[in-house]
Amino acid sequence: MLVILHGLVTDEQLDAHISRMLEDQYDSPGKLGLVVMCKSISTRDLSFKAIFSAGKRMKKAKFRSHGKVAFVTKSAVSFGLARIYKSAAEVADLDEIRILRSDGLEKAIQWLGVEQYSDPIHHQITRYEQVAEYAVK
Repeated sequence: MLVILHGLVTDEQLDAHISRMLEDQYDSPGKLGLVVMCKSISTRDLSFKAIFSAGKRMKKAKFRSHGKVAFVTKSAVSFGLARIYKSAAEVADLDEIRILRSDGLEKAIQWLGVEQYSDPIHHQITRYEQVAEYAVK
């Protein structure tokens, strides 16, 4: 699962995303996730309460057993928000959550074991960042 967060992200959008994730009937252990928080992300309408609640709700996800989720954050603010999520979502011995800074994308890809998807992942991230950059101009 690849999630790219960019532009304005609101409490409502995060809540809707978590709801869709929890509807996933994928019950096989070991699901992998990569969450990239782009430079263009705006969190002005995203509250601590919503992030913490999202983490708490994700404790119920059927697919988390023995899974891995890597967050790659491209700003200090998004790094802090990812840590809030991790503190709420973490369950000992359930899965692993790692948070890396912007230079950690390749490390995240390797840790997840999805090197074969490295080029498409980079392409998607670049595409979203370019769209955001163009919108600002």
